Amino acid sequence: WRRDDQGGRMTLEFDRPTRTLRACHWTDVAGKNEFDLHLDDYGVYHLPVQAAADAAGMVVWPAHLSARGPAGTFEVTLDHVDFNEPLPDAAFTPPPRAIRQP
Repeated sequence: WRRDDQGGRMTLEFDRPTRTLRACHWTDVAGKNEFDLHLDDYGVYHLPVQAAADAAGMVVWPAHLSARGPAGTFEVTLDHVDFNEPLPDAAFTPPPRAIRQP
């Protein structure tokens, strides 16, 4: 756990055998639960060759994320995960009518 700059507390839950993060819990100074993030259904995904140069060529990533806080809840389930795939040449080409902003 660690305290944030306002005195709140963040607690992390890890799965020891796999060394994966399972949950994050944030509480305020009074100990009231502010936000929970849960990470489940981890998988091992292969990285593209150019991204694997300084890694083992694989990444462990959760396929299911869920969160609950004062504003509500959300859930994300990833069916097909690709990491660091090359972008097409025109990925950052603005449309013809785009106007540069300051």
